[in-house]
Amino acid sequence: MNCEEVHQNFDAFIGDRLSVNDTDEFIRHVSSCRDCYDELEVYYMIQAVTGELKEDLESYDLVHLLSDKLAERRRYVRRRQRMHFVFALLAALLLIAAVYALLYFFK
Repeated sequence: MNCEEVHQNFDAFIGDRLSVNDTDEFIRHVSSCRDCYDELEVYYMIQAVTGELKEDLESYDLVHLLSDKLAERRRYVRRRQRMHFVFALLAALLLIAAVYALLYFFK
């Protein structure tokens, strides 16, 4: 994701409307691009202060507000990636078991 795409996705990221892959790319970009991180931080703080955030905030610790959101979304992305890996592994094991059963019973 480039800077322009990141800027276009500020609302989608804040509203948790990005796909898992797009969320991962978004976080990677703002973690490595200080300009985008700073702009996102200002945008996020403005939404928090004006009450436009849809989520319930436990506190208005504006210093850590965005970093907490990024950490929470990183955990979400990791969980989803692990789930996809586990499901792919289970599907592969089921396929192997089915092939083995077919070969064993239809000799």
